[in-house]
Amino acid sequence: MTTINLLLKSAIALIMLAALVFGHTSEAVASERIERRVMVGGAERHYIAHVPADAASRDELSVLFVFHPAVTNAEGFERIATLFEEPNADDFLIIYPNGIGRTWNVGDCCGLALKQNVDDLGFIDAIFDDAQAFGTISQKRNFATGFSNGAGMTHYLACNMPERFTAIAPAGGKRDMSQGCAPTTSPVSVFITHGLDDKLSPFGRWQKAVDEVTPAPSIEDIAAYWSEANQCQEQRTSTRLGNVDCSEATACAGESLVITCPIPNMGHWWPGYGTSQRWATIMYGPARPDLPAAEEILEFFRQQP
Repeated sequence: MTTINLLLKSAIALIMLAALVFGHTSEAVASERIERRVMVGGAERHYIAHVPADAASRDELSVLFVFHPAVTNAEGFERIATLFEEPNADDFLIIYPNGIGRTWNVGDCCGLALKQNVDDLGFIDAIFDDAQAFGTISQKRNFATGFSNGAGMTHYLACNMPERFTAIAPAGGKRDMSQGCAPTTSPVSVFITHGLDDKLSPFGRWQKAVDEVTPAPSIEDIAAYWSEANQCQEQRTSTRLGNVDCSEATACAGESLVITCPIPNMGHWWPGYGTSQRWATIMYGPARPDLPAAEEILEFFRQQP
């Protein structure tokens, strides 16, 4: 298959995923949902915030960023990664930002954001500043999760803004950690979930299929990078997400952890999301609606020192 044909196939697949996302609805639980706009480099950017009722009276607010995949947007992914619906989700100020061209510039990917060299780090800085309207924002105890290109954005933040983030939870996405990332003295815990049947972003050392076809690191390569960056000394196994076997790098600097959960029988999906659309499972592989991903991710973040 030629590079052009592979790219066209991938673009069609992503557009079909977007249609699936926008067609899915969920009942939001009680929380104050606020849409905000900020200016970044002369461009207006948009984000959605789920604000705890007592946000203004808290000593400190921890921000949890949730990054959408390519070809969707904040509102669409809000319906899938419904972390704000979980019990005690109001421990966090949960923010769903919108990428330019529905993509994120993470240095090695993706779409219009990469092509235009969009300053997405500046966007996150601007959100931190703007969110002061809701309460006193934590200087360090903040978090990020995301899917596919959004997962790459969580790695990018941990690389470039480790002083602001305690932990990230990337799902179903990769980033070349040699691109603008260096070991830091401010450790960031990492909780990686990734389907073993993911063909769009394979678990192993294979090409990515967005923007260009190039060798990509494996999920194990990425986990090894963070284990080294966090100066982890030991390894152990655990069971998370119900019954998924995971590997954990422990005895790390700053009590950080690096957890990798290869998920059997799951393709290119946000773990915990389910679909009855046969075309979707043919295109993206099997989904795993049985996985309590939102619950597990929030608990992982809460447990960080």
